[in-house]
Amino acid sequence: MNRSTAREIAIQLCFAGANGKLSADELLDSFFAEEHYASLAAEDELYSEYPDDKQMDYIRTCVTGVCEHAEELDALIAQYALSLIHI
Repeated sequence: MNRSTAREIAIQLCFAGANGKLSADELLDSFFAEEHYASLAAEDELYSEYPDDKQMDYIRTCVTGVCEHAEELDALIAQYALSLIHI
């Protein structure tokens, strides 16, 4: 798996975590459970390879960071989205 693939998985998990029902750790643990992850490969080639330790650390860092700063990120998105409307 290359870094682009790891990044794409991280982004998908960030969107999945946006509902706030699971913590970042719970989301990551359930998503990367061996059986669950293996079942995804049949749906999307993106999941054909399980992340190695380095890639898993990268994904975990991205998802955890986004989840921990969700309110701040939402405020920035709202601020800049409003500024685009007024252009």
